[in-house]
Amino acid sequence: MFNKSLESCYNIAKLRERAAKRMPAAMFHYIDGAAGDEWTMRQNTEAFDRYELVPRFLVDVSEIDLSTTVFGQRIAMPFFCAPTAMSRLFHHGGETAVARAAARAGTLYSLSSISTESIEEAAAASEGPKVFQVYVFKDRGLNREFIQRCKDSGYAALALTVDVPVAGNRERDLVTGMTIPPKLTLATLFNFAMHPRWVWNYFTHPAIELANVRDRVSGDVTTLVSFFNDQLDRTVSWEDAEWMIKDWGGPFAIKGILSAEDARRAADVGASAVVISNHGGRQLDTSPAPIEVLSEIVDAVGDRVEIILEGGVRRGVHVMKALALGATACSAGRPYLFGLGAGGEAGVDRALEILRTDIERDMRLLGCRFFQGTRDTEMTATAPSDKGSMRRFDIRRVGNGEDGTASDAVATEEPLEICLVYSCPGGERVQQSISVTMRTPGNDEELAAGFLFTEGIIRQRDDFTSIVPCAPAPYGLMNVVRVELGEDVDVDLERLERHFYTSSSCGVCGKSSLDAVAAQGRYEPRSAPMRISADEIGGLPEALLERQDVFEQTGGLHASGLFNSAGDILAVREDIGRHNALDKLIGRTLMRDELPLSEYGIVVSGRASFELMQKAMMAGVPVVAAVGPPSSLAIELAEEFGMTLVGFLKADRFNVYAGPQRIL
Repeated sequence: MFNKSLESCYNIAKLRERAAKRMPAAMFHYIDGAAGDEWTMRQNTEAFDRYELVPRFLVDVSEIDLSTTVFGQRIAMPFFCAPTAMSRLFHHGGETAVARAAARAGTLYSLSSISTESIEEAAAASEGPKVFQVYVFKDRGLNREFIQRCKDSGYAALALTVDVPVAGNRERDLVTGMTIPPKLTLATLFNFAMHPRWVWNYFTHPAIELANVRDRVSGDVTTLVSFFNDQLDRTVSWEDAEWMIKDWGGPFAIKGILSAEDARRAADVGASAVVISNHGGRQLDTSPAPIEVLSEIVDAVGDRVEIILEGGVRRGVHVMKALALGATACSAGRPYLFGLGAGGEAGVDRALEILRTDIERDMRLLGCRFFQGTRDTEMTATAPSDKGSMRRFDIRRVGNGEDGTASDAVATEEPLEICLVYSCPGGERVQQSISVTMRTPGNDEELAAGFLFTEGIIRQRDDFTSIVPCAPAPYGLMNVVRVELGEDVDVDLERLERHFYTSSSCGVCGKSSLDAVAAQGRYEPRSAPMRISADEIGGLPEALLERQDVFEQTGGLHASGLFNSAGDILAVREDIGRHNALDKLIGRTLMRDELPLSEYGIVVSGRASFELMQKAMMAGVPVVAAVGPPSSLAIELAEEFGMTLVGFLKADRFNVYAGPQRIL
């Protein structure tokens, strides 16, 4: 079926290597590149490595079924082709070649609005099911036109992309000249000359155009792309999405979702699916990998919408991990574009065959015979917070008539060193170790971010450019985190001179007065709009406990949970140190640039100390609910800064020590 060169491409990485050789550098890097430092693009794939698949044996896997249903269409495997722009730049076969290959593979093809072949041409290319990707345009008439053309052409679903208010900072394109208008250098032109096959096909096939608007706008590709860019509506709202969903009247996905809150909004306005995606890392660098937010989105809306994971998929095990964690299916663009660049339509066939074969093999190795839907009971994947969070010990168990050996899960305690890279007053960049804290491994980047924020060393997301685990330790752990600050971030050198040791029980020392807290605080919780009913408050301890995966197995961890006014637990972080658990939770929101938390509350599994209240105040949290008692200084801090403090929290009773007006 394939020529020898394609047959030797036994994984997607090999197709990528072949595409890099056959395509001009400008075209290859347009596919391969991403925004900023490309951290998010790398994390999209690397984040899968933080999960493990647990196989089951002695299962009859002589016959397995790879098929699943997405957008009302039965497809042959739980993977389909995501929309990608201007495919004929990479091979003259373009979108219709990909559509035919997808149909042969028995899966969906998604056509981009910014395609070089039209809605109708892609529809006519194959009988396979298709999805059309669309934006909200300033000219709503263009949206209506696209919707009607898709109906007339038999498209199965629409996918509204919502993560492109502006284009990301794609620096590789600046280097290669793939800009609007193009800025081709002598080096770029020479590189084109080194790829005569691509140049020949470019000049001997019809001119590249943005086919879906060819009847609206005349001119070259630069003119047409500028038209599309000008049409992107930065005022788009959920009401616009709701309007489009009603106008389409069929299966509809909102693409670009990365939070449980947005997933709920998507379900509320009538979307039948959400696509968890960061645009392949091509938009906001440092946004989370889709696999990292999958579980919380499944928890939020898994019973209401189909959940598609898009981002980082390169192997069958990536698909299996996503399905084990609750995804309906996966999609991707780069794998088949590498195939297209490597060998045209046959290369796309090869890419899809690689993934299908991978999935089939992995199903048998896992003991999985078919896909049952959300959180498939035939598959188990460990969560990233579990990696290294527990160790097992052989013990002697005595009591209740028992005296024998057993294996017990114990919460891991390991040191974490936080190293800071910053600029001195003279401009010199230095690295300095600023803290060693005993913690439970997992979410270490969030712990470092939250710690630095609540210490007052950083004040906003833009203050740091990267947080990278390093220095491997026993059990595969990374016990050093390196935080690089921006060059223009002022650092309190006297504060850094305190090479302090932070234990997991005593918290951060040295803030003994409310005046010191006020001097560091950036957000004012006093006027925060957060309100919550007594019934919802009472349900928080049980809801928190249900999300404490490691505690369930070890009984040895504290937890902090973020909740909204409806009493929904949106995120949970666990640690052997209660202050670390809260630092991780605050670090999570800081890394997502979601501070201040003025519309949310925090529930903690232990007592409410002064240090915990100080951290919550720094993040602008108006309500803190503690399962245990508060300290006197914690109450004084809550009163001073207008916070609501709940203690001795149980399902049927609790005490409100400050700010009772927020409890309805």
